Amino acid sequence: MKLTDAVAKLEGRGHRAAAVPVGRLSELRDHYERLSRRGVIDWQFARELLSGLTLLAPDGASPSGSLVVVATRDRIVSCAFGWRGAVVEVPVPPTYLHLRRKSREAALELAELLPRGVRTECIINAPHKLLAVRSGLARYGRNNITYIPGLGSFYWLTTVYADLPCDGGEWLEPSMMPACEGCTRCAASCPTGAIPDDRFLLRAELCVTYWNEKPGDEPFPAWLAGSAHNCLMGCLRCQLVCPENQAVLGEAETGPSFAEDETKILLRGREPEDLPEVLRAKLEEWDLLEWASLLPRNLAVHLPGAGGEA
Repeated sequence: MKLTDAVAKLEGRGHRAAAVPVGRLSELRDHYERLSRRGVIDWQFARELLSGLTLLAPDGASPSGSLVVVATRDRIVSCAFGWRGAVVEVPVPPTYLHLRRKSREAALELAELLPRGVRTECIINAPHKLLAVRSGLARYGRNNITYIPGLGSFYWLTTVYADLPCDGGEWLEPSMMPACEGCTRCAASCPTGAIPDDRFLLRAELCVTYWNEKPGDEPFPAWLAGSAHNCLMGCLRCQLVCPENQAVLGEAETGPSFAEDETKILLRGREPEDLPEVLRAKLEEWDLLEWASLLPRNLAVHLPGAGGEA
């Protein structure tokens, strides 16, 4: 079986997928470094981005192997926090919850479609978004979020190494969707001015997502306050108004619910091993445990008067 046959079967199951030679992975560091040298992206942002990415092929990978980028539909998840006798709903955008489970499932699904004995390996920290764009699977929106026809921006990306060639594969320069020409809804909705009119790339250092994914002991800057905060992680402002997403918005998935005593524990920022067993299990079930260090800071801005509870 050819790798293209497995990719086609994945798409028949509701995923979207594309494959490129594994050697393309190492080229992407140069892409980010060039943008940083030209001042197109903030150098501090570029340094943090590159430090968290896997830009080398897995150990022992064949030079003729491939990378398969798989897109799986995802939804907004609504989390509920008991607070001062009320319930505060805080959304989480697609891609944050169940991320490792979804990646494992997509990787296993691809492996099952390949001949027995073909090596596959899920690359959790690959530059999924840029790989999706360069492979032709996705296109950038003006907001620098990627979009796929039929999925909009509401999907999760997984990158899987497969020990099979992919017959070349597309390798395109990043470009903006034609639908973005003349449309500025995302820029108008951005609470921090991170989406500029004078260039294609986002001003990442102004983006809400950039700040609320920083380590939990780093406070939000003074200028990032009030209604700019709209999610537990990430930001939904530009995605909710995008015309490309209107057909896929749907209802939010009901996520975890935390009693008021659990909310107070989360605000105190305990280490995962010090959390009550039931609370820890709930966080682990929803892949929130790895975000536990961010929760005191990120959650407090959504709960009136929570600053003094931590």
